[in-house]
Amino acid sequence: MTEFLALFLAAALSVLTHELGHAFFQKLFGVPVTTIRWGMGPVLFRIGVLEVRGLLLGGAVTPAGPKLTTSRWKGVVIALGGIIAQWFAVWILAATKLYAVPMTQVFCQAFMFFSFLALTQLIPLKHWDGYYALQSLLGKYKRQNFSTDLPTI
Repeated sequence: MTEFLALFLAAALSVLTHELGHAFFQKLFGVPVTTIRWGMGPVLFRIGVLEVRGLLLGGAVTPAGPKLTTSRWKGVVIALGGIIAQWFAVWILAATKLYAVPMTQVFCQAFMFFSFLALTQLIPLKHWDGYYALQSLLGKYKRQNFSTDLPTI
């Protein structure tokens, strides 16, 4: 039972890390963030711009304004910000060697696994991070959510 809980927690925190990565780079480049959705389904509660929803296995970041950014490379970095944040978190887990602590092994291994799965977001399919990165690079991207209500894992 504790392994299942660690697995679910790792998946949920992987999604949150991913969405916060998008939001971090939006803020860094001066793009206001309207909403950070963590999960799918009905909204359970809000904390500032963060909406926590019923099932914590999906998410989205909603930028404000008609156009995300005027710079192509900034749009690419924002689109890839979720994966960048997840891999930064993996690096922290590896650097601190938390994966070697018996109580956190399952969580760390699952978080790293979900971060590997997040690399599929680089595939340029519509509503995936790779699609938005490619559209930004080509100068065709206007405004959409960087994620959908589909799981990012």
